[in-house]
Amino acid sequence: MRRLFLKKIFFILGFTFLVFPFWGSSTLPLVKKGEGHFPTSLLLRADLHKGFQFPNMSTMRNSHTAQNDSGDYAFSFMTFIKGKWLSALWYKGSDQKKGMILYTATEDTILSDPSINQKGDVVFSEFGLSGTKNVFVYSKKTKSLSRPLKNYVDIIQRGSHFQINDEGFILFRSNKSNDGQSIYCLGEDHLIEKLSQRKEQGLSYLFGPKLVGVKGFLVKVREGGPGEWEEKRPDSLRFYSFEGIDKGPLVLHKDTDIDSASLFKRFDNSMAASSDGQWMAFIAYLKDGKRALVRQKFEGTFTIISKEGAHGVKKIEFFSPSINDLGHVVFRGIGDNGKRHIYLAGTNSMRILLSENQKISLDQGEGVIFAPEGPSFGGQATLNNKNQVLVRGRVFKIKGQVDLGQALFRVQGPKD
Repeated sequence: MRRLFLKKIFFILGFTFLVFPFWGSSTLPLVKKGEGHFPTSLLLRADLHKGFQFPNMSTMRNSHTAQNDSGDYAFSFMTFIKGKWLSALWYKGSDQKKGMILYTATEDTILSDPSINQKGDVVFSEFGLSGTKNVFVYSKKTKSLSRPLKNYVDIIQRGSHFQINDEGFILFRSNKSNDGQSIYCLGEDHLIEKLSQRKEQGLSYLFGPKLVGVKGFLVKVREGGPGEWEEKRPDSLRFYSFEGIDKGPLVLHKDTDIDSASLFKRFDNSMAASSDGQWMAFIAYLKDGKRALVRQKFEGTFTIISKEGAHGVKKIEFFSPSINDLGHVVFRGIGDNGKRHIYLAGTNSMRILLSENQKISLDQGEGVIFAPEGPSFGGQATLNNKNQVLVRGRVFKIKGQVDLGQALFRVQGPKD
């Protein structure tokens, strides 16, 4: 019965460096600690029966939890209300004793992953088969929801990747079937088209952008003519500044389809950037076919900090990394022992923060992070500037082997 419910729910990076003068070549060593070494707290638990600090008959999606340094966090999930499974947005402010549902979608729509800034403000969208219907911003200060893009229905209909920075700017991509992709920024009261695939020569496709604080945005682009979207087409990672509409891009990296001297054969679609705009991280395929995690200071050194087959990391999973203002990076991977882990790469070393099959304290006693089928962790792990990581895991109560659903954990990583 439980499995049937779940099935129903889930239905519904520079310049091209020819001689690599700015390349740091070594991966970080893995410092091994015993399980449970890093303080881990249970924030909430979603269950199809009775949850903890969370609505009953709910389940978390395989996505991510947005967080900031104050302890505010938000995520979208599914909950059973009046006989229907509906998509909802959960928000927990640092000034609240309990979290709350900010908004519930209609039966034929779903809510996107949210983005949160350091003020605790959140942006998210509501979309269906016909496209995006609404874009909402929640103000922590006024505790109210607004629709700042309500006058741009045609543009937001195919909008995605909505993000908000500390100045309240909203960045997103719009994908029009007959007009290519564009990246927009909503300022105080006006919308600006910051990048257009159709207008800028030599671009065939724009992937989802990543906001870089108040400085600009990162984006992976596919180069070529209109309609040349094939994987064999060359890709590059670029940074576009908010300073001046006509300012050209900073090309950070190119793949081997453009430059045979490049280290990177292919890039993942998503990148990470620190909130202060100083650091970025991305995952790429090297020439030998292995995936690597790369950390870079803008316009400076980049380092391959983890590579498949090195220092106990057998596989780097297909989830975006997360990076903070210290340049520390959290990512998901599989170790040599076959277990899934949450890794934190610091300045000089790497540690495992949390592992599947690890014992953990739950609201109903001692439990374990475990999934009888599929991954034990769900979605992307996110990192703030206090080296606190939010991550989801499937959990069981050890006594009686009771399935307790999905839990959201906060793990305190080391400060070095």
